[in-house]
Amino acid sequence: MRFDEHGIIPLRREETNWEHLRRLDKSRTRPADLNFREATSKFDTVWYGERTNGMEDVAWFRSQYESVMQAIRQRRSA
Repeated sequence: MRFDEHGIIPLRREETNWEHLRRLDKSRTRPADLNFREATSKFDTVWYGERTNGMEDVAWFRSQYESVMQAIRQRRSA
């Protein structure tokens, strides 16, 4: 949703996470240092594989979100 809000890629609710990632990787407005592949893979492991490390995963995903938002803010101010 944040990528859509910031004009990086439009949100397409019917797409899988990997389809979103492929479009993100091709986006001309994506922050250059943004790597979303690890987050996509880890999400699948937690969500579909039902393997979680509890609060450790929560902290990791929160950190990833903050990194994404920082990259977006830096792109906008550049």
